Amino acid sequence: MKRTLKTVATVALAGFVVASCSSLNKMKRLEKNIAYKVTPEMLEAKGGQVDLKIDATIPAKYFNKKVTLVATPVLKFQNGGEKAYDPKTFQGEKVQGNNEVVPYATEKTVNYSGTVPFEEGMRVSGLYVKFQGSKGKKSADYESRKIADGVIATATMVNNAPAIAIGADQFERITKEEQEAAIYYLINSAQIRTKEMSSKEIKAMEKFIKDAKAAEDMELKNIQIQSYASPDGPMSFNENLANNREGAADKFVKNNMKKNKVEEYKDLDFFKKYVVAEDWEGFKKAMEESNIRDKELILRVLAMYSDPEVREREIKNISSAYSVVAEQILPKLRRSKFVVNAERIGKSDEEIRNLAKSNPSALNVEELLYAATLFDNNGDKLAIYEAAMRQFPNDWRGFNDAGMILFETGKVAQAKADFEKANALSANNKTIKNNLGAVELINGNVKEAEVLFGAATGAGNEVNYNKGIVAIMKGDYKIKVFKKEHGLTSNQFNYNSSLKTDNDKLYFGTLKGMISFQPNSIQEFSIQPKVYISQINYNDPDHNFLHQEAITFKKGITLEHNQSTFYIDYTSLSYQAPNLTQYAYCMEGLSSKWYHVVGENRVYFTKLPPGNYTFKVKAANLSGIWNDEPAMFQITILPPWWLSTKALILYGIIAIGCVVLLIFIISRHNKANIQQKIQEFENEKEKELYQAKIDFFINIAHEIRTPLTLIKSPLEKVTRDIKLSPSAKNYLTIVDKNANRLLDLVNQLLDFRKTEIEGYKLNFIHTDIIALMQETFERFHDTAEQEALQMIIECNVKSFYAFIDKEACTKILSNLLSNAIKYARSKIIVRFETQDGERFTIDIMNDGKPISEEIKEKIFEPFYRDDSSIHKSGTGLGLPLARSLAEMHEGSLTLEESPTGLIIFRLRLPVNQPNSLKLEEEKAEVLTNPASERKYVTQESRPTVLVVEDNTEMLHFIGQEINVHYNVVTAGNGEEAIARLQEYGIQLIISDIMMPVMDGFTLLKKIKTNLEFSHIPIILLTAKNTLQSRMEGLELGADAYIDKPFSMDLLLTQVTNLLNNRSNMRAYYFNSPIANIKSMAYTKADEKFLKKLNDIIDSHINDVNLDVDMIADLMNLSRPTLYRKINGLSNVTPNELIKISRLKKAAELILQGDMRIYEIAEAVGFNSQSYFSRAFSKQFNMSPSQYAKENNIELK
Repeated sequence: MKRTLKTVATVALAGFVVASCSSLNKMKRLEKNIAYKVTPEMLEAKGGQVDLKIDATIPAKYFNKKVTLVATPVLKFQNGGEKAYDPKTFQGEKVQGNNEVVPYATEKTVNYSGTVPFEEGMRVSGLYVKFQGSKGKKSADYESRKIADGVIATATMVNNAPAIAIGADQFERITKEEQEAAIYYLINSAQIRTKEMSSKEIKAMEKFIKDAKAAEDMELKNIQIQSYASPDGPMSFNENLANNREGAADKFVKNNMKKNKVEEYKDLDFFKKYVVAEDWEGFKKAMEESNIRDKELILRVLAMYSDPEVREREIKNISSAYSVVAEQILPKLRRSKFVVNAERIGKSDEEIRNLAKSNPSALNVEELLYAATLFDNNGDKLAIYEAAMRQFPNDWRGFNDAGMILFETGKVAQAKADFEKANALSANNKTIKNNLGAVELINGNVKEAEVLFGAATGAGNEVNYNKGIVAIMKGDYKIKVFKKEHGLTSNQFNYNSSLKTDNDKLYFGTLKGMISFQPNSIQEFSIQPKVYISQINYNDPDHNFLHQEAITFKKGITLEHNQSTFYIDYTSLSYQAPNLTQYAYCMEGLSSKWYHVVGENRVYFTKLPPGNYTFKVKAANLSGIWNDEPAMFQITILPPWWLSTKALILYGIIAIGCVVLLIFIISRHNKANIQQKIQEFENEKEKELYQAKIDFFINIAHEIRTPLTLIKSPLEKVTRDIKLSPSAKNYLTIVDKNANRLLDLVNQLLDFRKTEIEGYKLNFIHTDIIALMQETFERFHDTAEQEALQMIIECNVKSFYAFIDKEACTKILSNLLSNAIKYARSKIIVRFETQDGERFTIDIMNDGKPISEEIKEKIFEPFYRDDSSIHKSGTGLGLPLARSLAEMHEGSLTLEESPTGLIIFRLRLPVNQPNSLKLEEEKAEVLTNPASERKYVTQESRPTVLVVEDNTEMLHFIGQEINVHYNVVTAGNGEEAIARLQEYGIQLIISDIMMPVMDGFTLLKKIKTNLEFSHIPIILLTAKNTLQSRMEGLELGADAYIDKPFSMDLLLTQVTNLLNNRSNMRAYYFNSPIANIKSMAYTKADEKFLKKLNDIIDSHINDVNLDVDMIADLMNLSRPTLYRKINGLSNVTPNELIKISRLKKAAELILQGDMRIYEIAEAVGFNSQSYFSRAFSKQFNMSPSQYAKENNIELK
């Protein structure tokens, strides 16, 4: 049994081994099916390296799922050696590992990149790939066919002979010389004054003309005469004036030449004349060079206007500057200018050549450098360049050109020394950089040479040649490969079988004979290839829709939407290496991108969406020349029926119908909106009119109150006089009664206005309604009796409590009773009723004339009075006021119908109010928490605001609102405020003006004249809104002035702005190295204090013992006072301010650039340079050296 199992196991193992071996052998056998693409096609040595890229396409069902394959590219030399690249491992789908996986069922293209150093044997070699496959414990080695040739090694054959650039001479045999002179005229004059004829310029010109005439090597060429008039005055006048000046100048110079016997004065062509009537260009130039105050304004006028008259007028309008222009600028423009031109003829080549040999010191530098070019012998040239080095030691060209000769004679070290001397005289000179690069290249320093040649870019052909040598050495060039497809007899050449003749013709020996060609005679293929589309096939390859024969007559095809997968064949009628033909195709409508392929003439398209397409294809010949006009073929893919034109039209009709419907709906909606907006506009206008009427009456009411007060007060005194006669008292009583009536009307108007103001609130208190009714009833009882009216009160309870505003309810009842008395005929009834304990009703009834249905609601409108009211007193505000107050109680006031014919005004009010208060609780709160002892929230990080106000409610209202954002300290008058300043650190003060003990103006004056507190900003609050009081407050130093009543938001914004402004001023001083300490001053007193403080710190800046005590003694202040003052102004301690002042002084010394960092640190009182640098960086966010660098300062 055991033997049987052993036999079975052996057979199974053998089967497994056979299966493994067969898998590897199959891969070895099918290796020929792997497609290799090698880049470059022929390997090439560049920069001493042979780079390689392989794209290998592995066919489907080649790579076994359990196989691991190691691929190693190898260059095999013809002489027997080889060089391997780095290997790369691939694995099948079922192998456990981290290598690249190659699938079994599908094709895959894998990539490889590698490089090896160039070796001499690689010149004739082939590229192969060695494979080592393994499956389990079995392995097999095999090798690919040759997949590329190698190696082109052009870079190794380059001749390292760089070109040297000469420092060219600037020798000119004929040089131009000129002499200028000018004469100036008086305004509006063409007469040449005597002093102008004998000026230094004129004398110098006369001498130049004489000398030129007398010199054998000089020739006078011409004299230019340019005459000008200044741009002031009429154009026609200036033209005549300029022409007259030209005539005077011409006559003057000719007479002068005649007197000096210079015969050229007779030649009219010798003189070149120019006239400028108004010299605006000269005016502009003179203005630009002047220091006239309004220079920029005048130059702007010149830029804005081109018309001479406009320019002159606008400049004259600048009266403050025109007088200066007339004195300083215009006289310089009234002139004639002479330019004498001559030519100096230099030495001949023979003279220069002889002097260079015998007496080089007689030649200037240009002649000497030129002389060297007249000799062929390098020894003669070197001698001349050395003479130039001695005679002109500051001219770089002598050293450079001497180095050039030394370099050409092989004396590279001596040449380098001369080139470096030339470089020292002319840094960054491109010619010298090229020559230094040539030295480095000869010495084998390619990188240094490349840098120097880069700096020499633009020096000429020499540097371009040298860059070419470097590029070849580095492999930075392109190679064009010719193969059998290009016309060679063979791709294989014999080793060392090449020859280059004197005329640059090349000969090569191949396995099939010798070939020769002249590189310069190789011509590019200039004929553009023609491309044709041969066929288009879809689905079934045998079913051709379009053949080549039909292409001439048919330019397109239409396909159904289910025929949108197809391929197109195209070809180029080029018989020169057709396998190397390049194609580019594009399917417009799908993509505008051109796709390039080589040797492939079929392209596939899958499931193109419906639409119109244009297939374009073009080709390039072996020289890379593309045909201008691509072959084109139109393809239309029809859409399915649901996307057809008819379907789209139907969709469009439906969409248009929907749009029309939508427009109709929107139109109706807009029409309704417009009507609504018109109505709202009319309502708004009506409201504005009503508001204007109310505001008018309110303003009148305010104006009436003061004169009414002046009437009533004296009237009360007079009526108390017992000596008055009865008739007089009667008259005064009438006056008093009407004054009271007028005052009541004014008060009623103001009350009504209050109810309309947003934010007006009622104080709901638990009140006995019956008692309030009785009290109001009694007040009107006597008046009713005087009118012979019966007043009845009907109430079924003795008392009834509800939460109401007592004053508001009194006004409601008073207005209703007053209205009833006016219109009642015989009786008035007041009735009280309750409703379920939630609401109560008060009816005021009278038997007056019934009110019609049309005006039932109008009587509640302000100022409304019907015809029956014409002879009745009143304003038309009683009922509107009563209704407004009722609604503010969440109640109502209406006119009700009565079957008995009575007029009933019904007041309905709720018993309870959501914001009601219990008076007893209020009293308890006042007792347990008096207003004067109110506490506020304090946070150390917040600024502290002092509020000064004698009205306790106003004081704590402001304090409570301010406390939301800031700490709060309060005071009842100016004296208390002074005490609070001594006790707390205050950052801002809000003060009333009218206060007992010490008013706001006195407090302001004391603070602003006190050095300790003068920096604190102050906001004044007051009802005194006159211009005089405002000016008084601001003159005393107030920072803001706010009228009562005021908006709390306005006050908070003012507080925030003042505190933020102080913080910004301090931040600017601390963060800016150049900011002055006085930038933190808020007042003149603060400015004086800070200046004195800064002077003391500055005078003791290098004293390391400078501290608070020393400064306090020098400023005659106590230490606490000094501390509070500095902290209040800067929000830092005195010691911190001293340190910041030292650092700012250091910044100032850095900008001077005269001291080193450690010297600056000692000069400003720092013992340690490192501590100084850290402190400087922390304060200004940059180190001292960075600060110097940013300001372009080089520290010693």
